[in-house]
Amino acid sequence: SLAPTPQQIGDLEPTAPGDLPAVVLSLEEMSRKGSGLGRRSNTIEGGALPWSSAIDLADPVLPTEPDFSLLSEDRLVLILPHGGLVKLDGTAGQLATADLTITVAGVPRPVVVDTPTGDQVRADALTGTLTFATPLPGTGLVEAHYFLGSWEQRLVRLSGRLRVDVCAGVLNDLRSLSNAVMAALAEEEATGGIDQLLTIDASGIGAILPPASEFANARRQSLRFSFTYEHQINRPESSGGIIQRVPLVAHVSALLVDKKTGTIEEAVETESDLETSP
Repeated sequence: SLAPTPQQIGDLEPTAPGDLPAVVLSLEEMSRKGSGLGRRSNTIEGGALPWSSAIDLADPVLPTEPDFSLLSEDRLVLILPHGGLVKLDGTAGQLATADLTITVAGVPRPVVVDTPTGDQVRADALTGTLTFATPLPGTGLVEAHYFLGSWEQRLVRLSGRLRVDVCAGVLNDLRSLSNAVMAALAEEEATGGIDQLLTIDASGIGAILPPASEFANARRQSLRFSFTYEHQINRPESSGGIIQRVPLVAHVSALLVDKKTGTIEEAVETESDLETSP
């Protein structure tokens, strides 16, 4: 709805007359709030989070678990890094080609619900294991694209300043386009146009600069807006699959007290390393 209609909108500067008029976006300042101790993730269930994994057949291990092989000795069963796979629509059930795609060394492997034959593969959605009809080769990548029914979501609040440079070769076009951009971002509907954008407010209007030869002889005016945005980070940190080992250190403090006198005879501190598998 901007008038005159920009030839380009984004983070590219105009370099030729055909690029004008242009709207150039940049983030001058940005800070993240609430990223200290006590940060928590919320578990999301009942949807379908698209995810991808790549496993090197020459070294089929996870970076965090170099001693555990994801591939069986007969090279017929491969464990994906995640379990709890779901269908494309988020429901449980046997996975087919629409719900899971597998390639081995770049060659697609058909996903079937029955016993695999030839180059086919069958998936166990609950455990995230793949069963192949023939042994996997000694080298190459197995690439899997699947959907998870449970994952962790963390919200990170970002605050900062958006700089909008309006560029045009004609002065009247520049003024008209600057006014149109200001009106579009200042109206109440602007926050509804971007998911998780909480606030955006005009904070500055710069002077109109003379033509710049390095930017297609365009005139330029800078508009600035302060904003608050809530960024969603979705990651399957504990979505089934490989059992994670979590190291723990236990600290125990004790006081030895004389029952008769009530005086402290000795202060004892012990420390021990534990390991647990959730």
